[in-house]
Amino acid sequence: MIRNFFSAITIGGCLLLLSSFTNSNDDHAASQKAVDPGSCDKIIRFTGTKVLQTDGSSLPWKTVLVIFPNKKQMDLKAEDTDGNKSDISMQIEKAECTFNEKMDSGYASYKLSMSNRDGSTTASSMVLKFIDGKWTAGLAEEERTEKSIRFVFDTVETFKEE
Repeated sequence: MIRNFFSAITIGGCLLLLSSFTNSNDDHAASQKAVDPGSCDKIIRFTGTKVLQTDGSSLPWKTVLVIFPNKKQMDLKAEDTDGNKSDISMQIEKAECTFNEKMDSGYASYKLSMSNRDGSTTASSMVLKFIDGKWTAGLAEEERTEKSIRFVFDTVETFKEE
């Protein structure tokens, strides 16, 4: 069941997830006013060990999300407990970011596009938020479905882009 869930969500959900980051949340404006965008121009790597399903349950997944702001690129690598892997690279079409220098508060929304194997592109939006002491990433509210997932990250690192 987890394998089927991972396959369906990883391919479809990650595409939707990463391309659906928009500023659809009401708390976005408050976050923008309260946070200095000190880390938005740096490479940011988020690492996690679980995803949350819409019913609140969690699944163990190893995930790494890396944002390259100067390249306008976002890469996601995910692996479930059965060893099923997904590696997705997305182009950032638009970004709004209010991460502080310490990366302990903030918000970001990304409009993304991904090239498909058939030559077409898929657009989506992703939202990154700092909630209850953890960074999370998921689809924008209007793009979520009952099978949507939210990545929960345990660590975050920033690097100067060269």
